[in-house]
Amino acid sequence: MLGDTNCWRGLWRRPMSRRQILRLASRTGIGLVGLSIVGCAAAPAPSTPSKAPTAPSPATQATPQPVYGGTIVHAISSNMTLDSAFNVGGGYDQIALYHLYNTLLHVTPKITLEPEMALSWEIPDKTTFIYKLRRGVKFHDGADFNAQAVKANFDRILDPDFKPTGPTEVRPNVKAVEVVDDATIKFTLKGPNSEFPGSALASTYGGIVSPLAPARYNNDLRRHGVGTGPFQSAEWVLDDHITVKKFPGYWDAGLPYLNQITWKIIPDPTVRRTLLLTGEAQFIMEMGQQDIEALKADTNVKVVTQPGIKRNVVHFNMRKEPFSKKAARQALAYAVDRESISQAVYGGTWKAAEGLFPPISPFHDPTIKNYPFDLKKAQEKLAEAGYPSGFEFLAMVASARPDEPQAAEIMKSQLAKVGVKMNIVVYDVPTYLQVWKTDVDKVDAIVTTAGHAMEPIRLIQNYYTKDGGYANIKVDFPELEALVAKAKETYDLEEQRRYLNQADKLITENVWAEWAYVYDATFFAYRKNVMNYVHGPHPYQARFRKVWLSK
Repeated sequence: MLGDTNCWRGLWRRPMSRRQILRLASRTGIGLVGLSIVGCAAAPAPSTPSKAPTAPSPATQATPQPVYGGTIVHAISSNMTLDSAFNVGGGYDQIALYHLYNTLLHVTPKITLEPEMALSWEIPDKTTFIYKLRRGVKFHDGADFNAQAVKANFDRILDPDFKPTGPTEVRPNVKAVEVVDDATIKFTLKGPNSEFPGSALASTYGGIVSPLAPARYNNDLRRHGVGTGPFQSAEWVLDDHITVKKFPGYWDAGLPYLNQITWKIIPDPTVRRTLLLTGEAQFIMEMGQQDIEALKADTNVKVVTQPGIKRNVVHFNMRKEPFSKKAARQALAYAVDRESISQAVYGGTWKAAEGLFPPISPFHDPTIKNYPFDLKKAQEKLAEAGYPSGFEFLAMVASARPDEPQAAEIMKSQLAKVGVKMNIVVYDVPTYLQVWKTDVDKVDAIVTTAGHAMEPIRLIQNYYTKDGGYANIKVDFPELEALVAKAKETYDLEEQRRYLNQADKLITENVWAEWAYVYDATFFAYRKNVMNYVHGPHPYQARFRKVWLSK
């Protein structure tokens, strides 16, 4: 049951207006997962003050008014694609895509779903989702946004001759996409999938491409993002920068305020920090603790840290020894001191991980505990695995974020105390992604940031089951896969939570596929003339649609 209301039973019988949806969401307190199940859009219930508020002082009455114009330069570490059906740069791709495209649904900073291009929806049965679309919207190239355009977008993804690397929740799950009328689109799934709306329609992979663009650019949109978003493509230079400019025909009247955004490709985090301090860049992410301290000392810069929805992990290749053996994985979990990494690399802002889901997730289970730091237990597990003197393994790390190589070096020194030799290879992002996708047997483990709690079923399915998105380094675990299947088939939030908590316990106890050592936090910094910026729940949800620059 979803609180005191069986939201699924109520919603699959009849359509609901946006106002009804908002009222129900606020009453039941449904979070993203529940909303991705039923298509509800959550809004917090208004609080009732205990007494009349006092009148604001004159000093607080003056609200800065938005200013039109200006350019934001965002220094990032990797190049991006402008095609919403692809993922070539990890999370970096999402940064530009959120500005070029709109999706049917939108994930808020509070991890709830709201309407974006779909204004209302109904779910007549467990495999059918019907969406009423926003009218009067134009794509950047002048094409009309309507049900035919939405169908064309998903037909492109479903075309067996098309090879997208992004929208994994579409191809395996969608049976048909049908136009009901000009403003109504219908998705029929192959089976129940409680996360389909959130993971397929609210992520950047659900960004709606103009129906004219694929033919115009020979189906290669990597440099030509054509959507309905607040900005349109201007310039794309490999390994140097991507620039987008204000779309004057944007459907949300009065937005955006900025004239232009440039994402400058700067792999070196020290250079990114310097550009922010000098004012040559207005926004950066991917900072180490030393960067944060240096930036905090500058009165022209604002540094923000917020709890994240991802986990930093050691990702095991379980198809071969040593990590095909449970005891070897347990030995690593016992031998690495998570708390010392939290303090040394992140100043304690990234908390030592316990189970899969961080405290921000509605699926966080405080009763699930990770393996404690215990060198004696680690040595016992090494002997049990058949490696009483330890073993040697190769771990891959990406160079983009300074924290991951730093954490890997601390692990290396800790593991050496029990005779385990950890060799580390650091790759740039393109090489790192290529090895992970096509040649993962070159390494025994990957130290990385992986998976997020916005889509808990997809998180477990992709990273921990044999047929998931990273199945090239998985082996069969029938009990775990049965729990994921049950969670995917139910539209009841409490049942989902029960199945996923059981799966979390299995993964944590078996150190299965990945071992989480810290929950992430999002660090970002920007010049103080950047106004009205609100960061999304995902580490790469840097959105500038409503941002303006003060004079």
